[in-house]
Amino acid sequence: MEYIFHITQENRKLSIQEILSLYELKICKELDESHVLIITKDNGAIKLYKRLAYTNDVYEIFFSSTEKNVLNEIKNVNWTEIYKKSFAVRIVTLNDTAKKKNNINNKFHNQEFKHNKEREFAKIIYQQLNSKSKNPTVDLENPETLIVFFLLKNKYYCCIQLWQNEKSFLLRKPHLKPELHPTSLNPRLAKACVNLVITKSEFCETKFSSLLLDPFCGVGGILVEAGLLGIKTIGVDTEQKMLDGAEENINYYGIKDCKLLFNDATKITTKELGLDKNKITAIVTDLPYGKNTKKIEHEKLYNAFLKNATRLTEKMVVMFPDFVDYKKIILQTKSWKIKQEFSVYLHKSLSKKIVLLHSFLI
Repeated sequence: MEYIFHITQENRKLSIQEILSLYELKICKELDESHVLIITKDNGAIKLYKRLAYTNDVYEIFFSSTEKNVLNEIKNVNWTEIYKKSFAVRIVTLNDTAKKKNNINNKFHNQEFKHNKEREFAKIIYQQLNSKSKNPTVDLENPETLIVFFLLKNKYYCCIQLWQNEKSFLLRKPHLKPELHPTSLNPRLAKACVNLVITKSEFCETKFSSLLLDPFCGVGGILVEAGLLGIKTIGVDTEQKMLDGAEENINYYGIKDCKLLFNDATKITTKELGLDKNKITAIVTDLPYGKNTKKIEHEKLYNAFLKNATRLTEKMVVMFPDFVDYKKIILQTKSWKIKQEFSVYLHKSLSKKIVLLHSFLI
């Protein structure tokens, strides 16, 4: 089966990699740089899209067709098997004409074209449903069945919307949590970072045994996002005040399977975590930073952590402040290789490097 993933415009590279990592894919088809991807996947795993942070909508493709043949293709679909209670038809244009925002005539023509096509396509679907005694209802505001035709140049992709991201993470922004810390991670970014390392192989709807460690957990932003995805977590920090704040946030969101420990990320062992060897699926962490701290102290801390992490897991996502030479630090460990990296702008004085690392052992 083929599916369309409509990603956000916030961070294109990270949006795409989140999907590829979650579904354990190497490539996907990008439609004309339009923030629309086509993924080929079996039905069993596709519902993992509900975990995604940087995807807005997901659609199942029923057919693709040239503009010349699209009406016949619509007539050949058995809409009675798809229709639920009500429906609406949308045209989403991805071609160059739709991008010429400064040309008023083209924009007006594009809107008129879309409305005419939507009415034409909806009429065919309505007539088929009505002929089979479905008593169809058209609901343009809140349809149960949303039929979307993506138009790229002269080719249509006929789809049914499967999922729309409710973006509940927006309600978990740092200032809305019981315990706030100035360096708390954006929940959308935290969720995406979890999806980079806790992938299809470690996750299914009936059985889930992955364990995620955040060794610099702070007030628990990453732990909250992982916990809400149903992942077992362990948070470690050297400041009891941070651990107290993490506990308050975790309890506030009703997360049960999370352990908090006062310990040192540069020295902690699986035994101290109460685990057998290699029981940690992955590490996701946002490294502590402070611009008033000497650069050499940052590098010393990060280096010690990375070396110790080889005893804990084989893959992790580490967030570095942009003012350190993270590639040099990683290279010095002789233990980790960079699989992917992303830049995320936070504010005018700070960006972060999101780095996906795998051990040389895998």
